[in-house]
Amino acid sequence: MARRLLRAARVTLLAALLVALVAGCGGSTEARPDLAFVSTRDGDYAVFEMNADGQGQNRLTEATAASSKSVFFQIEPDWSPDGSSIAFASQRSGSFDLYVMAADGTGTRPLTSTNEDDESSPTWSPEGDRIAFARDTDLYVMNADGSGTRRISDARAEEAE
Repeated sequence: MARRLLRAARVTLLAALLVALVAGCGGSTEARPDLAFVSTRDGDYAVFEMNADGQGQNRLTEATAASSKSVFFQIEPDWSPDGSSIAFASQRSGSFDLYVMAADGTGTRPLTSTNEDDESSPTWSPEGDRIAFARDTDLYVMNADGSGTRRISDARAEEAE
C-alpha cells in the first residue's frame, strides 16, 4: 500500500508540474486555475485547484466516503485539453476507478467500474476525445465518455504508466 501511495504521489506531482507548464496553452478562453492537485488537508485525499501563485485554492471533489472508517482516495487529476473537465482516479467504490467532473467540481460521473482491478493515471488525448489509463499492469484507452475501452499493451507483458 505504501508503494502504491508513493507511486500515486510521484505521478500526481509530475502531472501537476506538467499542468503548470502547459497552463494557458490553447483551450477555453475562460480563465481557469493553473493547477489541479491532491491534498490531504481535510483528512482524505481530495482534488483541489489553485492558481500558480498559490491563490484561489478550492476543493473540487466531495468529502463523503463509502465508509467513514477508511481514507477516501481521490487522486491523479488530469485537465482535459479544453480545460472544461478533470479526469481522476478514486477508490470510493473499493477498487480504484476513473471518474470525470466539470472543471468546477460539479457533475462527477464514473468512467470505469471494475470491482477487482485498479485503474489509474488517466491522461487525455490532445484532442480530448479519448483517455489513456493503466489497469493494474496493462495500458488501456477509452472514449472520453467511458465507452469503447480497449487494451493497447501486450497481454503477455507487464506494462504500466
